[in-house]
Amino acid sequence: MKTLALFSSLALSGLLLTSPAQAQGRNMPDPGSFSEPLIVEPDQVPNFRRSMRAIVGEISSYAKTRDPNFLVLVRDGLELAQRSDREVQLDEFLAEGRDDVIIPSQGTLERVYLRAVDGFVLDGTFCGRDEWDRATSAGDTEDTLALAQTVRREGPRMLTVEHCGKADLRSNAHRRAASANMLAYAEGGQQMATIPSGRPWGENAESVMSLAAARNFLLHEDSRSWDSRADWIAALRGTNHDLLIVNPFHRMADPLTREEVQKLKYKSLGSRRLVFASMSLGIARETGFYWNKDWRLGNPAWLSAPATVPGSYVVDYEAEPWKDILGRTIAGIMDLGFDGVMLEDADAYLFWEARMPLNFF
Repeated sequence: MKTLALFSSLALSGLLLTSPAQAQGRNMPDPGSFSEPLIVEPDQVPNFRRSMRAIVGEISSYAKTRDPNFLVLVRDGLELAQRSDREVQLDEFLAEGRDDVIIPSQGTLERVYLRAVDGFVLDGTFCGRDEWDRATSAGDTEDTLALAQTVRREGPRMLTVEHCGKADLRSNAHRRAASANMLAYAEGGQQMATIPSGRPWGENAESVMSLAAARNFLLHEDSRSWDSRADWIAALRGTNHDLLIVNPFHRMADPLTREEVQKLKYKSLGSRRLVFASMSLGIARETGFYWNKDWRLGNPAWLSAPATVPGSYVVDYEAEPWKDILGRTIAGIMDLGFDGVMLEDADAYLFWEARMPLNFF
């Protein structure tokens, strides 16, 4: 996979932004819904995880070269922090008969990738991993916390989005996250379409200029409940969360302006906070700035499969036209003055691995 093209010539106005995902981390189709797997020669099987790490790294490198204080979060990308068994198998096959190749073992940390990431956003660590408003199984929670603890030693901050509505589940998620030195958001509804009223968990009157100083965050992905753009902005400005992660489009179509982003950087209390925009790494949407009305599934070829949310498609994220879109998107986000970006759909590699099983024998 080639790395992303140089971004420096791609600075855009605020009109050129992609619409982030709805219900992120839950938009990938089941590969089993396709009748046949994709079969290629073993030496032609891509390392889909390495490709996704490279994309994250290139976006981060561009952003931090342009602004060293710009922050990069990755959602659904924690497992990329370690080498997988599939990667080991693939490398062993390619190195067969060679004694000069050292193959890192499963679980080896991918430190180049980790140096590119300031924080990870997890889903359902304590609640809603498999089903809305149900506690996540103890085993899944333990596995997630163990990996998160290992990765956190390398520096990235851990945030978790909890998919629960019951007050006791939300309180439990916040308490357990705090004890694990994680930030939790458990107030947004199934589609992260609400803006909670009242005081946030761990309300903090101080200005926040770093992830380390943040005590809470708000993830807001869908503003279609607000007919008025002004009312939507006012609702966001009326919160006291230390960190906002927002869909930068009102009703999925009308982008924020630089002035509005600047206004969102202040809590209702008046102190400073961080504001992030989100962009998708593995899903294309018909609402995106890049969308051509003549496009359809398979045309262009990198629109590879329908995603579960209507009007969205799993992409071949190795395709150069898609990488160009990613480059223009991050440039546009930075032009609007956001403090950082949340890269979503980083788990798209799972779809492709399932569609292209290893078949060495």
